[in-house]
Amino acid sequence: IFVVPALTMRLFAEEKKLRTFDLLLTSPVTSANIVLGKYLAAISAILGICLLSFLYPLATSLLTSFHWAPLIIAFIGIYLVGCVYAAMDLFASSLTESAVVAYVMAVIFNMGLWFVGVGVDAVDSPGVRAVFEHISINNHLMGLVEGTIRTNGLIFIFSLIFLFCFLSERVVESSRWR
Repeated sequence: IFVVPALTMRLFAEEKKLRTFDLLLTSPVTSANIVLGKYLAAISAILGICLLSFLYPLATSLLTSFHWAPLIIAFIGIYLVGCVYAAMDLFASSLTESAVVAYVMAVIFNMGLWFVGVGVDAVDSPGVRAVFEHISINNHLMGLVEGTIRTNGLIFIFSLIFLFCFLSERVVESSRWR
């Protein structure tokens, strides 16, 4: 929730502040390529952090034995949630030219998505409860942490990634026409 915004806060905001964003817009690449390149850079950094944290289970495996499949699925789930956060934070960075404002907006987006799961316990209506359960990233992540891969969770995660990358591309494209 706090590390990914620190990685992504300067992706677009710093370029706008230093006026290099105009050079990027006049280059012979599409706005989709610009967003995709910055997003791939962000998720590569997140992958490096996840691989670094995987050293602990590797070191622990020297002392004891455990099942690797649920652990790997849990790490994949954590990585995918980091990818969702990166897409949302990329969108936050594309909206402003201040890195600090981008960081604060990204943290608010991340915490907002995380705390939607609290709404599940706050409502009594079964229909509203089902909606909150479906849009809660907590429920989809818990399925992966338990070691089960659910297609509805993966579709939800990839839909969020696509939505926020699309919104970032629209912001970049609108800047191109100004």
